[in-house]
Order: sequence, then structure tokens, then C-alpha cells
Amino acid sequence: MDCRKAITYTVAVSCLFLCLRAAAGSESRRQTSAVVGRMFGYADSISRDLEGKNADVYIKCRIKVERSNSLLFFIPSMYVIAKGSHDYVEEYYSTIPLGKSGFDGEVPHVYTGTILSDRDVKSVPAVARYLTSDIYSPTLFRSSILSPFNRKNRKYYLYKVANIKDGLSRVVFKPRIDNTRLVQGSVIVDRNTGRIFSSMINGEFDMLAFGINLVMGDSDSVLPRSCDINVTFRFAGNQVRSVIRCVFMPPSAFAGRFSDKESRTLMDKLRPLPLSVSETAIYNQYDSSMTATDSGPKDEKLYKVAWNAIDDNLLNNFSAKLGSNDQLSFRTSPVLNPFYLSYSQRKGITYRFDVKSQYDLTENSNLSMRVKAGYMFKQHKFYYNIPFIFDYDKKRHGAVMLTFGNGNRITNSSVLDQLKSEKSDSVDFSSLNLDYFNDMYLKLNNTYDISDRLNVDAGIIFHKRTPVNNTGFILTGRPTVYRTFAPMVKLTYRPFKSDGPVFRLDYEKGIKGILGSRIGYERWETDESYVVNLGPLSALSMRLGGGFYSNRSRNIYFLDYSNFRENNLPGGWNDNWSGDFQLLDPNWYNASRFYIRTNLTYEHPILLISRLPSVGRYIETERVYINTLWVDHIHPYVEYGYGFSNRFFSMGFFASTRNWHFQNAGCRFTLELFGRWR
Repeated sequence: MDCRKAITYTVAVSCLFLCLRAAAGSESRRQTSAVVGRMFGYADSISRDLEGKNADVYIKCRIKVERSNSLLFFIPSMYVIAKGSHDYVEEYYSTIPLGKSGFDGEVPHVYTGTILSDRDVKSVPAVARYLTSDIYSPTLFRSSILSPFNRKNRKYYLYKVANIKDGLSRVVFKPRIDNTRLVQGSVIVDRNTGRIFSSMINGEFDMLAFGINLVMGDSDSVLPRSCDINVTFRFAGNQVRSVIRCVFMPPSAFAGRFSDKESRTLMDKLRPLPLSVSETAIYNQYDSSMTATDSGPKDEKLYKVAWNAIDDNLLNNFSAKLGSNDQLSFRTSPVLNPFYLSYSQRKGITYRFDVKSQYDLTENSNLSMRVKAGYMFKQHKFYYNIPFIFDYDKKRHGAVMLTFGNGNRITNSSVLDQLKSEKSDSVDFSSLNLDYFNDMYLKLNNTYDISDRLNVDAGIIFHKRTPVNNTGFILTGRPTVYRTFAPMVKLTYRPFKSDGPVFRLDYEKGIKGILGSRIGYERWETDESYVVNLGPLSALSMRLGGGFYSNRSRNIYFLDYSNFRENNLPGGWNDNWSGDFQLLDPNWYNASRFYIRTNLTYEHPILLISRLPSVGRYIETERVYINTLWVDHIHPYVEYGYGFSNRFFSMGFFASTRNWHFQNAGCRFTLELFGRWR
């Protein structure tokens, strides 16, 4: 009997303990839910409209190269710290338009430091995105990270709340899955209002492991008062650590009056934080080395400066601004950089090159030029596109453009058929590639927004097409040059202005007898696109288009569509992957009198393989593709695809069917390494 009582008593105590524990756990969950909910709702109670507002910012950056090898020279912007001293200090005093992202609108006032190159905070690549952030927005750091402080991302994070003192609570957050788009850390919040006082955020994104301490501003501000960042870059045996201190201040009335922007003396007056002993020592060592260099032979000094400039520009981006107000800007991609290579199973390897220049005439007008070029090794073909642009009214997108370039190799079946019928006994047509033509074009057009919804683009385009192999044309006495001249007009209508669907209508009419043109035609095309934002970093892209030739010459004609063509200069993940056919035979672009196309792409940062623990920490974005096409003899052609992008590369896998029968499969690969650093 006593034994039974003991057992009963033990069971009762155990049940009571479990009930108390469950009640405590339930109370803890309720408290966590309440505090986290107030944190999510705090941003709704204050104004987040920062457009037109400015803040001054002081940045002190300590950069230390802890391990290095020769590969560090090839990493964008790292050349300047890969040689010489491995310990640097940089300081900046600037004004930042708060309504813009990061440092895109930075107005520099004073800078100084020990890096012998253009002094730019981006000499610490990709770090600038971490300096400013509206932590309550759905994404942090220039849309890199899913914010744990926004209600839309609650499903990705786990939260735990602990009360501390004076009405404050500590909220600890960590991701539910291991993914590079998610972070962990903690914040100190007012448990009654949800206002964040400070935060610690740790994560890894785009080759950088980072720890950020934010101290928030006034109660009505969503921006920090100060920001301390510790960033470590590791790649192929290289390790670079950057420690950055950023202080935000109200705009200074005299900051913009400085005439000497590179001045240690002025920085000493503006600096809100003193230099440490080690930072002062770095400056002293730098001053001593510069004194020794200045006292050395002049020829040796010029030789060193010249070779540093050449090496830097061969391996990294080159950019420069000239003029009293930086009116002239110039930027070029590296001459020698393996990260500009891309590969697809059908197109082979392509190497790209890009040069941009701009001269600002007024705040609302400028002149610009861009050279976009690339070499396709499989075709042994060099492609280029060179637009000269006069933006005479940027507010209304008013611009005159003169574009010179070479288009895709194009087919002309009518010429081939005619040659075969005329000289079939004397010419081996199978060896002459007579159905392929090179294309050179010159386009002059003017674009202007008639209203916030309607844009009109009108002009003329001239094509000069020549056979890839003209031997057969010479043997048969046929022309080796085919010219076309055509006026063109394109209407773009956005019924909901900047958001919502976009409708386009293209018309082009070939006219005989002008500039040697011998080909007449009429081409009509329509294109509708709509990108639906489904959440932070998530979108559904839809495209529907079609075109046809209503009139064309009988014996000589080229089917050359504007919205249905092969991209001969493919770029990275964001360069129209969602609107291209990856496996389609290029002959079909120029073989049908009509086409109807649809493209559907779903993009999400955490979709399939990104949920795997061992893989997700490297996957940044995933996509699913379905592309369909109707042309002569194909009803329909369908491509199915899946792709993902990470810090190293983008990869896509595709399969296609023709008339509902399997046709082929393939892949596309592009190096994305340091793509955001350029």
C-alpha cells in the first residue's frame, strides 16, 4: 500500500511539474510573440519617407591583408592592396542622400588614407552595402539579406525573448535553415513599443563574412546613429580583414566648401573619433615612405607609377572622373579577367568586354557612349554594339541615339534556294554555307515620354548583309552585298506607370531605292511583359509576344525580328535569362514568317536545393523556367528549366520538346564570382 502511495505521489508531482513547465513555456511563447510583433509594427508608427533628406557620414576603415598570394591581384579592386604594405587606413567625410540605396548618391567632401590609388570606399569591395540600411525594410544591405525585423520574413526565423532592465528586452534571432540570405544575432528593444535601440547582425554573403553592430538614431528614425562593421574576405588562400567605423551626423553647413578634397589637415578638423595608436603608426609609416619616394630619382618614380596604373587596369575595372564637378566619367571592364567568361552548351565559350563614358552637360542632360563587345569562340566571331546617346531630357527619358554594331549571323533561304536552282550542276552548295550572312547595322532613333504612361521611339535603321562565304555568290554572278533601309517606330505603354505590365508595339517598313536598298518588307511585333513581386527577393516574370511579316520581297528577304532573336553577348544571371530560349536552334529565329512566344519564370531565394543544410548556405537565388514558342512547322516548342545562382557561378539546366516530343537537353554556365564588386 505504501508503495502504491509512493508511485501515485511521484506521478502526481511529475504531472504537476510538466504542467507548470508547459505553462511557463506557453507564457514564454506569448511574450516572445508579443514583443516580436511590436518590433514588426514599430516601423509603421513612424515616418519612413527619407526622400530629399541628407546626412553627413564619417567613415574610418582599417584594412589588413592577413594572407595573400598572386590570385589577390586578379580580384576586382584588390590590386591596390595586394602589393606593398599590408596594413592600411582610409578616412572619408561625405554627404549621403538618405532616400537612395547605399553610396550610389554619395557626395564626397574630404578623404585621406594610405592606399596609393583612387581613394574610394569601394577599394574595400562590396563593403559599402553594409554601411547604411533601413533595418525595418523587407531586405537589408541593398537587397542582399532577408531582414529578420520585417513581418514578411518571420517564417524564415526563430525568435527568443529575454527581459533585461528598464523595460528593455533582448530578442535573439536565428534562421530556420542555413542559407546565405539569412542572418543571426540579437537586438535590444523597448518591450512596450518595439523600438530597436541597438542590434548585432552576423552572416555571410558574396564572399564576405560580416559582423555588424548598429546603434539606432532618435526615436523617430529608422536609420542608425553609428555602425561598426567587421568584414573578413577569404578566397583561395587569401584573407583580408576590414574594420570599419561609420558615424552619421546632421549635414554640415561648411562641408561642401572645401576646395582641397584630399587633405589630412581638413580631416583632422572633421574627424569625430580619434585615431588609435596603431592607426597613427600606419599614417606615420606611410608619410615616411612617401618622403623617401619623393626624394628618389624622378625617372624611377614615374616608371613605378606608370606600371602600377597599367597592371591595375589590365586586371581590374578602371574608372575615372574629370572636370571641376566630375562632369566627365569613364569606366572600363578589365582587359584580362577570367570572370567575364560564360558558357552554354550550344553557343560555347564567350568572353565579354564593356566600356562606358559619360559627360554631364546639365542636371537634366548628358552625352554618353558605351562599347559592349564579346568574342564567341565557337563561331570565331567578334560581336559589338556601340551606342552614342544624347540625353536631352532625362526627366522625360528624351534621348537621341546613334547605334553601330554587328548583329547575329542570319539566314536567307530564298537566296540559297535560288542559287541551287540556277547552278546546281557546277557548285557544291553544301560546302559554301550560303545560307549564313554577316550583318552590320546603323540605327538612328529618338525616344521620348509623351506622358508618364506612353513612350514613343522612332527612327531609321540601315542593314548591310554579306555572305559568310561569298565564293558561291561570285561564281554564280550574284550580289555579295544586300542592303535594307527602314523607318521604324516603337510605342511603349505602361498603364500603371512604373509598376504593372508593359505593352510594346513595333513597326518597321523596308523601302527600296534608298542607300542601295533592294529589299522591301513590313514587320509588326507586339510584346507584353509583367513582373509580379511576390515577396522579398521573390518574383514571377511573365512575357507574351508575337510578330509577323505582312509584306516582303519575293526573291530576296531576311526575317529579322526585334524581340525574337539570339542574344550574341550573353551576360550573367540578370542578363535576360528569363526571356531567352537556351536550346533553340538559331536558324528558327529567321525561318518563320510569324512567331508567338511565352516566357514564364519564377524566382525565389529559398526554393529547392537552397533548403539543404550542406548546400543552402551557398545558394543565393533559384529559378524555374517554362518557355514556349509557335513558328512554322513547330506547334509548339517548349523549354523547361531550373537554375540557381551563388557567389561563384550561375548554372541552368534545360530540356526541350518539339511538337510534344523530346528534342534535347543542355546547360548554361556563367561565372558570377565578384560580379557585385565591379
